[in-house]
Amino acid sequence: MSKSLYETLDVSQDASAEEIKKSLSTFSSQISP
Repeated sequence: MSKSLYETLDVSQDASAEEIKKSLSTFSSQISP
């Protein structure tokens, strides 16, 4: 994964690691069904 994705999620530092993982999982699902 590119740093851009992490930089975008970095905006939500208040979010827990689990929420970030869920976001990544959902994002990946949209790219690769």
